[in-house]
Amino acid sequence: MPASKANGNDDTWTNTSEDEWDNEVTGETQVKFDAVGDAFTGYYEGMDSPLPSGIVQAHFHGTRDFAGNDYFINCGRDLQSKLKKIHVRPGQKTEVRIELQDFMDTGQPSPMAVYKVQYKQ
Repeated sequence: MPASKANGNDDTWTNTSEDEWDNEVTGETQVKFDAVGDAFTGYYEGMDSPLPSGIVQAHFHGTRDFAGNDYFINCGRDLQSKLKKIHVRPGQKTEVRIELQDFMDTGQPSPMAVYKVQYKQ
């Protein structure tokens, strides 16, 4: 569908060519850790407050194999706790490597994912 824009001060809309639009806003890609040893490396940008569902998302700009894209991870308790210990200062890049280490039985319906988190500034 072609983009539209207001035409002058009236309320009419006219079609414009798709070619006039150079940039596109892309969304974040979710990172999922499925197997022990899965790893992700990116610049940590911070963590959101919990969503109404209770899920907390951490946000990253990818580096290395994930370079150039924006990512989010839905964090369980272990990952939340470890990422909270990393202090991100405005304008400072904090590169983080996250690796799934284990699944721990906690008596809950699903095991808790345990991560190794490393960082450098």
